[in-house]
Amino acid sequence: MTVMENSNDLSVDEYKARCKKSRETGDYSWVTNPPYDPRFPNVNRMPNCKENFMAFQACKKLNGEDYKPCNFFDHMSKMYCHSFILEEWNEQVENGTFPYKFPKKKHHK
Repeated sequence: MTVMENSNDLSVDEYKARCKKSRETGDYSWVTNPPYDPRFPNVNRMPNCKENFMAFQACKKLNGEDYKPCNFFDHMSKMYCHSFILEEWNEQVENGTFPYKFPKKKHHK
């Protein structure tokens, strides 16, 4: 069994290198602790959960399903949200009943 290293223990250069590689591959599984977000200083994780879920949905809508950097928001929402909440919200997005609006897809000329 291998022990997963803590993403907080990486040097700044190693962290930057992994971030760059993750933007290319879409694999953010090495991030074991969510980075600090000053917008959410409290213990309640629900606002951060919702924000990351909505950022993931908006990113996919604006940039397409295959845009790998969107996976960062998906990974963060899975770290912050309970699975039953994500299941419910994903079902609502699929059915068009999610209570929040996402930006419209950009049209490139």
